[in-house]
Order: sequence, then structure tokens, then C-alpha cells
Amino acid sequence: MVLGAGIALWLRATLHRVQRIVVQSCTIAVLHFGNYRSPFTTIDLDVSNNGGKSTVISDYVALAFLSSTDAGSEPYPLRSLAAYGRLSSIQVGETTTISLTIPISSIARSDVNGHQVIYPGNYTLSVDIDGKIPVSFALTGDAATIDMVPEPPISPVPLAYVACYSGATNSTAAGTVSQLADNSPQICADYCNASGYKLSGTQDQT
Repeated sequence: MVLGAGIALWLRATLHRVQRIVVQSCTIAVLHFGNYRSPFTTIDLDVSNNGGKSTVISDYVALAFLSSTDAGSEPYPLRSLAAYGRLSSIQVGETTTISLTIPISSIARSDVNGHQVIYPGNYTLSVDIDGKIPVSFALTGDAATIDMVPEPPISPVPLAYVACYSGATNSTAAGTVSQLADNSPQICADYCNASGYKLSGTQDQT
């Protein structure tokens, strides 16, 4: 299999638009609509079956990888899979094209809170495990958060005791145990069940 070298020329001609693409994607598709799978760019690979020792038809799996050594904080992953695709039954002497769409999320990394962030920095896009046709590009500007995960409260209300209820409509506790060392939901449920109550809950110090 031979990858068409045209990918390098195509990428060099189009990746100068990369910052505008990212800004538009983050502003319009990602931040407003939560669509972090919106496309960052699409690359076309020309794949040829040159025969060689084998004269049979062949399949080909294309893998596109992204890597960076300065985008975000250390440690940096060696590379991450950005897109993949498969061509089937390529005849000897035939050249066919496969298109790989790289989503905006493939450029993002998790920050310390688990949020997905696109960082400015230098990136390399390459094909296959051995890094064929590497093409470098840079993202500039501020980091952009494209997806967020819920964060626990910084100062949660301390729990004072567990309350057991005889029914869902009860507004007052049918029984309490003050100052439990561990007010975890499971301990709360176990205690109330052992005491013959149907429901359990925790109550704060107020």
C-alpha cells in the first residue's frame, strides 16, 4: 500500500485556516449547541495497491493521529487517534481515496477538573502508527473549553444525623441517630431498614 503524498500538500494549503476553523466551531457549534463532534477539518488520502509480492486485492485501514509537545500541561500523550476509516477490496494497480473527518473534540485535552479544553500550541497530524506524512500546524489565542463536567460543591453542608421515615409523605423524622461518624447514603439506608423504616435520608445541621 502506498499513501498518496498529495495529503501533505493539501494539508499545508488548508491548515493556515485552522485558527478560524477552531474559533468558528467553538463559538457557533460547540459552546452554543454542545456539539463537540463538529468537524475540525477533513483530509483525503489516496491509497494505491501496487501489488509487489502479492497480486491479490487488499483492504486498508487508515488511522489519523494528532500529537503535541506544548499544548496544555505535561505530561503530553505520545499521540491520540483523531479519525479512522476502512477501504475494502482495493484491486492491484487501483488507487482509491478515503476521507477522514477529524472532529473538534480530537484536539481537546482534559484539564485538572475534567473539562475538555482546546489549548494553543503546536500540533502534528500524521497517518498510521509509523507516522507517515507528518504535517505540523499551530493554534494561537486563548484556550477554549468545549465541554464541561459537573463539579462537586467547594464547601458542602456538613451532615448532623440520619433520619428514617415511615412513608414518603412524612414531613418529620420517625427516628434519628445523632452525630453519626459516617453519614454515607448506604449506612443511612442500612440503619433505617434494620430499624423497620421504609425510607431514609440525611439532614444538615440547620
